[in-house]
Amino acid sequence: MFDRVFVEWEGSRSFYQSLGKEVYTLYSVPENFNPTKNDLIVLSGGRDINPKLYGEEPHPYNQCKESELGPRDKLCVDLWNIAEENKIPILGICRGAQHIAAMKGIKLIQHLDDVEGGTRNVEFDGVFWAKVPKCHHQAIPVTKQLNVHAVTTQKSTGLSFVEAFSLDNGRVIGVQGHPEWCSSPSDNFPTWIRNKFASYLSS
Repeated sequence: MFDRVFVEWEGSRSFYQSLGKEVYTLYSVPENFNPTKNDLIVLSGGRDINPKLYGEEPHPYNQCKESELGPRDKLCVDLWNIAEENKIPILGICRGAQHIAAMKGIKLIQHLDDVEGGTRNVEFDGVFWAKVPKCHHQAIPVTKQLNVHAVTTQKSTGLSFVEAFSLDNGRVIGVQGHPEWCSSPSDNFPTWIRNKFASYLSS
């Protein structure tokens, strides 16, 4: 599919290998970094992003209390800017999706009550159900600023939040869940992502 896959902060997994011919891990922006439109940048999962990115103070349960952006948030900002300036495809997973939303001026839901382990079935594009993790305590609110493909509504609170979105005709994809945790790259969730990028690349 893609020639190269550049994964921010995380080592190669079978899902990333299913996206491209070569997979590289980035802990900083390499000198002479020159991704092309046939490459993919991945902003991977992890701890909460700094709420300074979307103009708010940290919630008491926010994992990030730093007053300034840390190295990882700075790297994500740099990679996002490179992708935007050069129209490089980009995938955000978990914190990576939240980072993309923040770059679009969207304020995150900083804390969800009643977070639990395991998975839940989520409908993507009204076509099929995929299992996604339900361990996240932060989320992206439903907004017209995003092309939303999947939504979850908490039964206990009635609060809805985004599970999957795209931007720029599919060049940018964000997912709250973790396709790299699926038992196989051929599972519904990672397959949906590959199909979305395949559609973009063929357009």
